[in-house]
Amino acid sequence: MNISPETPPSPKRQSLRPPSLQVSPSSTSSTSSTAATSSASQHSGETDDTSTGSSGGEATANVAASSCVSARNATTDDKPEVEGRVFTLPWPEFNDIFLTGDVDAEDLASRVQANYSALVNAMTDKSAEVIANTSNLLNTISRVYEEDHHVHPHERIEFVDHSRSPLLHHPRTSPNPRAQLIAVATRIAQSWRAASQDGEPSQIAWHHVLTAVHFDESGVEDESDEDGDEDDADSDADVDSNDGDEDDDGQDDADSDDSDAEDDRATMRTVLQSKRFLSALHQARPDLPGCLCLVKTHRTARLMWSDPTGAYLSYALKWSDPLLLVSICRFVARLHRPLLVDATVRLEDSFPPCSCSTTAVVDDKIHQDQPVWLVEDDRGTVYRAEKVLAVGSSWGRQNWVAAAMEHRPAGARRFTACPRVVIKDSWPRIIEEPACEDAVLQHIHSDGVVPGVCRLLAAFIVPGALGHLETVAVEDTWEPRRKHRMVMDGTGEDLYSCTSILEFLKVMYDGLEVLKGLHARRGVMHRDISPRNIMRASPNGECHETTRNFIGDILAFKYPAMRSGPAAVIIDFDNAYWEGKTPEDTLATPVGTPAFASRTVSCAFGLKSGEGPPPIEPLTGSAYDCYVRACGEERHDEVTALHDSDSIIPFTVLPPDRARYNPRHDAESCFWVIVGFFCSVVPENAGPDQRDPTNSKRLRAALYDHKFDPHFDSRDFIPSISSRLWPSFVHSALSEFGDFLGSLAALVRPSYDFFEPPLDPYHLHEAMQRLILREICRILDTDSDIALDTHRHRTFETSCAELPQVHLRSSCVQSGHKRRGLSIERSEIVRRRLR
Repeated sequence: MNISPETPPSPKRQSLRPPSLQVSPSSTSSTSSTAATSSASQHSGETDDTSTGSSGGEATANVAASSCVSARNATTDDKPEVEGRVFTLPWPEFNDIFLTGDVDAEDLASRVQANYSALVNAMTDKSAEVIANTSNLLNTISRVYEEDHHVHPHERIEFVDHSRSPLLHHPRTSPNPRAQLIAVATRIAQSWRAASQDGEPSQIAWHHVLTAVHFDESGVEDESDEDGDEDDADSDADVDSNDGDEDDDGQDDADSDDSDAEDDRATMRTVLQSKRFLSALHQARPDLPGCLCLVKTHRTARLMWSDPTGAYLSYALKWSDPLLLVSICRFVARLHRPLLVDATVRLEDSFPPCSCSTTAVVDDKIHQDQPVWLVEDDRGTVYRAEKVLAVGSSWGRQNWVAAAMEHRPAGARRFTACPRVVIKDSWPRIIEEPACEDAVLQHIHSDGVVPGVCRLLAAFIVPGALGHLETVAVEDTWEPRRKHRMVMDGTGEDLYSCTSILEFLKVMYDGLEVLKGLHARRGVMHRDISPRNIMRASPNGECHETTRNFIGDILAFKYPAMRSGPAAVIIDFDNAYWEGKTPEDTLATPVGTPAFASRTVSCAFGLKSGEGPPPIEPLTGSAYDCYVRACGEERHDEVTALHDSDSIIPFTVLPPDRARYNPRHDAESCFWVIVGFFCSVVPENAGPDQRDPTNSKRLRAALYDHKFDPHFDSRDFIPSISSRLWPSFVHSALSEFGDFLGSLAALVRPSYDFFEPPLDPYHLHEAMQRLILREICRILDTDSDIALDTHRHRTFETSCAELPQVHLRSSCVQSGHKRRGLSIERSEIVRRRLR
């Protein structure tokens, strides 16, 4: 549908001071607001659509019992999946900020009073007709609004019961939350009804949904019997009830208290359900960064607003309160005129309103179509994005990444083919903008295109009704955010598209070279290296002037067929540190994708002192010839002599000046990427692996199930695996790489940060590159490259029965000291066995 944005109101508002969470204020007499924010989960990469959940995990329904802190004091603003990130506002404040518009809500309410009375009776009686009555009320309001404001009949918003089927085409593959009622354009509802005529409900696609209405289903099922059910052990009404005092004189008061407590629990269940739904809706609708939904129980109702800063919940109003109907009318009107909408991104309309007809709707089944997004840049060029690559956390930067291979330049009438581009939208906080991702990329390429880094074609702040598209400002809550858009060269290909081990090793060599150069020449550390963020450079991509330090240039002396230029492209600088721009205190904060973060970062810089790193061995044979020809013998000897001492500083933990992120941690992340790749790929034409898969499953589970933890690292045994044992962790056809993996693990195992005097910041980069170069030359000299099946990868189970070392952590006593002791002991046992 065509969405018309409305200029956000700027009412005079009192300063809101958030005390602790109070669940059930039923009147509007209170003038203070409440905030609820729970502890944040580990940051796992906001653009990762596989490693990051969309709804914050499985939280307990009784949020009122959780600890709450003021949103103003939260220090985890950008950490994804913050369950309970809800700021509660009194109704007058909520109405003034999110619902005020040009509609006469009081007049609208008077014209639908009869429908409202029927709904109130159904809610009071806990009738099974609640959903039907709610739909009838909302649709009546929408029809009256259509008549008053001349809305096109097919663009009028209609509420439909979609509770029997999940929604389609969400950009995430994880299970999606459902809702009893959803709102869509009438033409979508007509298409859906036509496809559902055979009795089997059809499914509507996520990108057609505008909002949802959530009920507490326990309030309308199996509770109409006034006598109750003494055997219903699962009823929420029985929680905290007094089972043995039926004849107590205070039973009426107790019943009233129990009803209040039941409604509180019902409200919190429904609030969490609504918040999860809005989280998924944000990810599916890049054109609607701000969304509303209605939250109902059999006694009260609330409205919820969500945008990239967080979610805002109104106080509860009882159904008998006349203000509730007026607010619901404003809610429906706001859906027709959204408060926050991005006019520069919209769905490609395969069914324009001017050609609407019932027959066409039935034939086209437009309610099920795949989304195609039309995204505009700052020069008026429109890109046709058919594939959404990734979506991030809904509360935070709310990254949305899509790919396009067609564009329509400004003034053109048709779309034409273009080189693949990647479009990335994000919502950084305004105070972060000087060092946000697009600023970092512009800085990197400020003196010309830097080879091996994604190339920026356009970067700008998305325009909005008041200049720039910005979240709705609510005083004393979260810091405002603005929407940024980048259009980047998208010719790089996924790391797992590497067709052979040789090609993969070349990509990793150049990835290390790019990371080293970024810090040395631009003062930038990536801080989120993972398989998603190291791309294979396309053979057909543009090749800009480069140094002679990339692998193709080094090998060209002896192997002339090698292509010059970088084999890798580094992308996603969301978490990058830019020296002089990014606050230094962020260097002491663990960031990145947990499976691939360095062990020092993963344990919050609490890694214990251990063995020192080995010297960098000089190259020999073909590797030496190629390196010296490209870089010179002086450079070879300089790298070989990067350290001459073996002393370790006498501390068991890192001192504060060393407990911070450094370039070496990006290099270690490359090691974890190599490990994950070798343990996942399958050689071309390879049959079933006859080896016992226990070791392989254990390693992959330890890697991919890893979470940030200051006391325990499930991957800790991996750097201690010897060259002799590495073949049992990879496919049998890759056994010849056991020596390489063992040597690489031996480089990563030492505690580099404890070395005295401090090592060169690129010591680990250089040491790993030498091993990779040596292995590449061995493959080329012996013609022993192994082709890979790019369509198959090894699967694994993460059952705790197979992974006692992972299960141990969750079964330990809750004492942090005890848990750490058990974890370290277990890790040492595994390490000894693997040796």
